Amino acid sequence: MKVLVIGTNVPTKDFRGIGGAGKAAIMLSEYLAKIGTDVYVLPWVSGRFKSFFIKPLKVNNVNYIVGVMSAKLFREIVREFFRGRFLKPTKYVNGIFNKLKVALSVLLNYAYIELVLSTFDVDIVHIHGLRPVEMPFIEVITERNFPLVVTLHGLASNDLSVKFKARELENDIFSLLASKKCTLLTSVSSKVKEEIIDRYNVNPEKVRVILNGVDHEKFQLLTDKKKLRESLKLPVDKIVLLQVGTLSKRKNQVSVLKMLLQLEPELRNKIYYVIAGDGPEKKSLEHFCEENGISNCRIFGFIDTKTLIKLYNASDFLIHPAYAEGLPLVFLEALSAGLPIITFRDLHGVRDIYSPDCMALIPERSIDAMVNTLKDAINRQWDRKKIKSWARRFSWENVAQKYLRLYQEVIHCKKWKS
Repeated sequence: MKVLVIGTNVPTKDFRGIGGAGKAAIMLSEYLAKIGTDVYVLPWVSGRFKSFFIKPLKVNNVNYIVGVMSAKLFREIVREFFRGRFLKPTKYVNGIFNKLKVALSVLLNYAYIELVLSTFDVDIVHIHGLRPVEMPFIEVITERNFPLVVTLHGLASNDLSVKFKARELENDIFSLLASKKCTLLTSVSSKVKEEIIDRYNVNPEKVRVILNGVDHEKFQLLTDKKKLRESLKLPVDKIVLLQVGTLSKRKNQVSVLKMLLQLEPELRNKIYYVIAGDGPEKKSLEHFCEENGISNCRIFGFIDTKTLIKLYNASDFLIHPAYAEGLPLVFLEALSAGLPIITFRDLHGVRDIYSPDCMALIPERSIDAMVNTLKDAINRQWDRKKIKSWARRFSWENVAQKYLRLYQEVIHCKKWKS
């Protein structure tokens, strides 16, 4: 079977510049390749500049279609320019600069998908995520009644920081896909599936839930916490709360800082909050710490995978107060390293992986509730080996097998109700 994957980039060292959804798409592609699937990835526009002429670039047995020039591509670009349909997705963004940027990317994507489908003879297309620049792929593929799977790693309409009209885009795409026989949607958590169905009136039979996975060989349980903390220059006598992810309003790091301020001084002095990640809210978080005299917080910035594994093992809890997610890879990575999680009960993905032996759930979105749950978690005994054992059910090997069966079903075009 030959699969075309869209919605990620050519892998970078430690996935720098590639978010959780993009990383998940890469990991799935690599594990599909391991079980004999012929996987081609059409990367984001930025990733295609790895070569001048169009060709497959093999990385970890996955073929990334790179290159920016061929006579056929040039002809497709000219043809698409005069067709004018590349202007349609600009309605989802505001501002002349943003419209021009989207129009250029969409023009190239129309040309690329026409070229790729006619050149590489794939059996099915798998798209990860929905953005305006993905519209050409969905439109061309559905026009041809080509077998298609679209995976939602969360809904963009849940993220107030997105810079496009997410709800309008999602509504248009789900309406387009509703009447197509050889298409299926997947979501990485049951809550995302419910939101798709309730918000956009999508037929439940056309949405499947397939959770993310984790590489258990990479994210291992280490034992010498004191030595790890010393190597990372972390205090050996503190309760270390770790948060991993982009510094953004959606990830809600500021709520942890507010929680620290509300703790009794004795307990606050026992806590050390570590943030691994970078992003637009970094200066705001640093300013909040300075303004409120918070000295027991350290922002590492972007870290490599080796350091991340050390941090999971050196910490006492992963704390994750985000407003919206799909199924965070950091949950599965932390569990694989035996680290218990503190998070909100209503967060996407929680119910799909929850075990009372692994997670302490905050019952409501308030600072008081965060404080109380933290105190309860600190007073509990956690078995890191038991947490690691629970995590083993979430593997990329299992995810790849589930998608392979799904691809076969879609290719055979069973008649789902629409």
